Amino acid sequence: MPVTLNVVTQPMVATPASVALTYTKGGGSTTTGPVTVKLLPATVGSAPLTLDANTVPLWLQISGFPTTATAAAASGNITFTVAPTVAAAMATGNYTATVGIGTAGYATHLQVPVALTISNTAPGLTMKEGADKSTIPVIFSKGSATPIPTWTPYSSNEPIPFTAACTLTTTETPAGVPYVVTPASCQLNSTSGIAYTLGYALNATLDDNLFHGAAATYGNTVTVKVVVTPQTGTTVTVTYQYTLQPINPGITSLSPTSVAVPVTANLANSLVVLVNGTNFVGPEDIATGSSLVPTQVWLGSATNALTTGYVVLSTTELMITIPESSLPAIQSGKTSNTLAIGLANQTQTGPPATWVVTKNLNIVTAPVIYGITSTATYVQPNPGGNPNVAAYELISIFGDQFGFTTGKSANATLDANFKVPTSLTIGGTIAHPTTLSVTFKDSQGKNPASAPIVFANQNQINAIVPTGMPLASTWNVTVTSGANTSDSFAVNVVAADPGVFTLASDGTGPGAIVNVLTAGVADGNVNGAGHAVTAGDIVSIYLTGLGAPDSVAIDSVSTTTNASGFASGCVAISNAVTGTPGYLQIANSTTIAASATVTGWTVPKPKWTNIDGAVIQGDLILGGSAPCMIDPITVTFGTGPAAVPATVANGLILWAGFSPGSVAGLYQINVQIPPSAPIGAQPVQVTINPNSGVPFSSPPNALSPNTVTILLK
Repeated sequence: MPVTLNVVTQPMVATPASVALTYTKGGGSTTTGPVTVKLLPATVGSAPLTLDANTVPLWLQISGFPTTATAAAASGNITFTVAPTVAAAMATGNYTATVGIGTAGYATHLQVPVALTISNTAPGLTMKEGADKSTIPVIFSKGSATPIPTWTPYSSNEPIPFTAACTLTTTETPAGVPYVVTPASCQLNSTSGIAYTLGYALNATLDDNLFHGAAATYGNTVTVKVVVTPQTGTTVTVTYQYTLQPINPGITSLSPTSVAVPVTANLANSLVVLVNGTNFVGPEDIATGSSLVPTQVWLGSATNALTTGYVVLSTTELMITIPESSLPAIQSGKTSNTLAIGLANQTQTGPPATWVVTKNLNIVTAPVIYGITSTATYVQPNPGGNPNVAAYELISIFGDQFGFTTGKSANATLDANFKVPTSLTIGGTIAHPTTLSVTFKDSQGKNPASAPIVFANQNQINAIVPTGMPLASTWNVTVTSGANTSDSFAVNVVAADPGVFTLASDGTGPGAIVNVLTAGVADGNVNGAGHAVTAGDIVSIYLTGLGAPDSVAIDSVSTTTNASGFASGCVAISNAVTGTPGYLQIANSTTIAASATVTGWTVPKPKWTNIDGAVIQGDLILGGSAPCMIDPITVTFGTGPAAVPATVANGLILWAGFSPGSVAGLYQINVQIPPSAPIGAQPVQVTINPNSGVPFSSPPNALSPNTVTILLK
């Protein structure tokens, strides 16, 4: 029979009828819930509510669900919340579920739709460098490699395209003019890219001149800024600020390496020591307004810092004036002591507290060589360089402890063969007689050659460079006084090192020039005020350093000067072939008469092996002239466009070689004043181009200093 069913709808209504939840992943984000649903029962039931657990997804948390009839009647509020630990592991997207809620006596459940949207946070761009600060200070040690600043933009999640730009500024204003920074001063390896979670490396190539060149002074600040602009999100700026500071100095050598103890009780004298090294800092190397200080100097101990008495000449040279009173005493029974010279640069916020590098200056009782120059010019080499010397050149050796007491000196006495001796016995002029000598040795300390000594006192020796040393080589000079020998002093052996003697004997002013013929009449006066010369007149210029005469003629009454020039009549220094004597063989021979024609010339046992220190005696030569120069020689009068040369080729140089009657090493140039020579006190310079083929200076020609003058009218 028919059955009638009466279906009663459950009495609950949800307000709101559905639940919408969101969850944002990453960056510590939370849900947009919870959402609370209030149940509105149509009648007050006597049975508790029930939750269909099978309808609740893992990502949903429900709280506040009434479990008793009383609670249901009183409240009926249910809270829906996202389970964050579950949602964090889920993929982004939309999720739905329908939660069933029932009550006793009703067959159907209240259906509450729940929707969940899971999304990522919006990607953000940040920089690994400068995460805690936008400016990164850096102390840059000038002398180190130019820095390459690096930036690493990265995304918090999704890759982000970006663009980048680099700018550079500096506080440097050399010579009062701000340094011009161009776009090329800061070059990025890339101006665009995509930032991933692992980062994208940006780096910049910077203008090297701002860190090492003329525009890089200590204390200067170089600011490098990079601006990274993401496609979405906020622009990020990170700045490197480099402050230039010096690195520690280094000492390579001292000049001199040794000093002599005071000779007298007068301790007011001073000694100048040149320090060669690296990374020296002078006041001009420090930016205006900087707190940095120049290189600091200590003498003797790490607590004895100098405030005066020294000057930084360059980044590699520093000069210290040391009072004799600062030299340590030499203990009884000892022959030496040392004085420590220490240096340090400021590398942090304050001046250095103590030295970081030292070198010992030797304090000795033995002779000390401080310098060697031409006796004519007194020109010193560049600091740290070796002086040049040429065969037969007259040189002056300056130093101390050469064996004399203050104010005493000695001149050489020619030996029986008319030679300057290679040693001086200086007894009788000082309290303790001793013997003085000068020796040249090669770089290996071998092949000693003794130098003839012309003059000596406590602080100076005038000597003659011995022959036989190879050109373009370095030899070491020592001075021996009694049993004591100095440290060696290096010299460069060159083909020529010309220098004209001066009346003041200091290498400057009126030269040692004698007027030979003026207006065709024999003169003989020293050139100078009241004794000027003009075009066509002939003068003799006296000098040293022309090197070894290279004339090749033999001694013979038949030797005459031919049209090629005077040099064809000059005898050679040495011709060892029988029957063809040079000056050395003439001096040694006992069989040649002044009027004899050389026919059967023979050499007895030689008295000389060279002519070092010999006085050139013209009366020994039969038909030729003393050894002279074949190498091209030029005498230039005046300077600049008005300068006028005299040469052998234009017939104005009449003689150039050893000066007869003087020691080998004193040269004489007889020259006729050229037409159009400028008038007044004019510089006169001598140039010689040695034909040895061995370069010894730049340019190849050897040129005398332009500090010597001749008076022309």
